Amino acid sequence: MSFDYARRVLSTQYEITVESTTDLVKSVKAAQNSRQPRTRRAVSIPPTKVPRVFNRLHGTRRLQLRPVELLRKVGELTTPSSVNDFELSSSWATIRYFWAINLSTTLPGANQPFCLSQDARAIDFHQKQLLSDEFGIGMAGLVAERLMGTTAFADISAALDDPGNYQGIFLGGERKPDYLMWDDSNSTAPYYVVECKGSQTNRATSIGQLRSGLEQIPSVQFGRGPRNIISLVIGTFLRQSSTRVFIVDPPNGIDPENYPKEPSKKATERIGEKEWRILDWARFDNRAWIGHELQLLRWVEQHETANSVARSMEISTGERAYPVRNAPLELKETPRGIYQGLTSQFGPGFRGMSISAFRGVRDDLLTPLLEMRHEATRQASSRMVLQPESDLPSNSSFGPNGTCLIVNIP
Repeated sequence: MSFDYARRVLSTQYEITVESTTDLVKSVKAAQNSRQPRTRRAVSIPPTKVPRVFNRLHGTRRLQLRPVELLRKVGELTTPSSVNDFELSSSWATIRYFWAINLSTTLPGANQPFCLSQDARAIDFHQKQLLSDEFGIGMAGLVAERLMGTTAFADISAALDDPGNYQGIFLGGERKPDYLMWDDSNSTAPYYVVECKGSQTNRATSIGQLRSGLEQIPSVQFGRGPRNIISLVIGTFLRQSSTRVFIVDPPNGIDPENYPKEPSKKATERIGEKEWRILDWARFDNRAWIGHELQLLRWVEQHETANSVARSMEISTGERAYPVRNAPLELKETPRGIYQGLTSQFGPGFRGMSISAFRGVRDDLLTPLLEMRHEATRQASSRMVLQPESDLPSNSSFGPNGTCLIVNIP
């Protein structure tokens, strides 16, 4: 990959199609009906939810995106909320996929269909699966941010009373966790529980992933409180010539009338393998916010502070054989104000190219967070508004949650 290729990818505006239609729902239902149990191992079909159209985005629409926005969302959402020995840095996910984005020479200009490069399609199966998964996560996050107005997110496990037990559901395999996404500036906006999927194979495979997601996504519902819960399965089909994002909205299967009438000391109650009822809205909301703070801290490698925050909420951080320190931070003046963050170099992975990326969090959010003044951070976050990025340089993206990604190519 050349410097020129990376620059041109950044400066190109791409387009994807977002779909939530009755025809899509029919296809997913047909996949559910055709599924057979694995009788040889006597494994029954797990309980599944009934798909329906997501009314807010009913129909088919086109969405324009810039590559740096997608790289930011991939990096944000794939940064683990609990640090581990292999993924101490979130930086790799923000920059590694330039080469995977196709740059058409026959369709110059804006609104080029988003698709993968030939190099990306030629990699081995396991790398291809990882790439598809992470593009699916990034696309789902970007659609939620742009079309649903979400400004905050967290692993949903961080918001539940029993995170270790909950995480055991998915840590047995290679699945990414479900995400909780919401608009923190609006106290009555819904919480979205999002299961993300991605595929390069064909439409039938993508439909099968939606069917699988309906079996995996948790049912979470409030007994009382200002926010509703909306469960979404979002699948990204990376076609050879374009990209389609499919959305289905499975209803939760918990009857609010069955909630206990007496106050409970617990924030949540687990009533099934993937079913939860929220007993204390305020406590759940606070845990969700703390989960979002963990993501902000991990984004700029403030792991020591993140571990302290997690321990204060009895959220597992994993056992470390050595202390994990905060990375040194730098202040950067940007078109959206002052950000604190760090710059990572990516030369060795790009055939000697000296590409770097600055990952930051707005200073008015991060400073009180580092001082453990959570309410001040939340108040600063609630004052933020989603601003259009059309006036920004092509190498910069600023999220409504206070993060930024600025890529520098010589």
